[in-house]
Amino acid sequence: MLRKIWLVAAQGFVLVAATLFLFDIFGPKPVPLHQAQVVTVKETAELPAPVRPVPLSFRDAAGKAVPAVVNIYTSKTLRREMSEGEQLLRRFYGLPDERSLNPRLVKPAAA
Repeated sequence: MLRKIWLVAAQGFVLVAATLFLFDIFGPKPVPLHQAQVVTVKETAELPAPVRPVPLSFRDAAGKAVPAVVNIYTSKTLRREMSEGEQLLRRFYGLPDERSLNPRLVKPAAA
């Protein structure tokens, strides 16, 4: 019985010692209170003036940006075979036979 108590106490001591050792190595380090940190502020010389003139109006800025504007416009017409029922509905509602991805390209049916 005494031997069991001795083994449990020895294992507890080893675990506590290992924990304290690891905490000492990897744990946070305390900041010494006697060392004061001094912060020095230095002013710099004025920044040099910009080399290129800054646009004074929106017109100047837009004039420089206009060559970079690109307008890309694409459209595609899908053609497929329509069933008899779809053809009947298209004739009834006056829709064109071709279906386009762009609604501006759909031409109204002739009356």
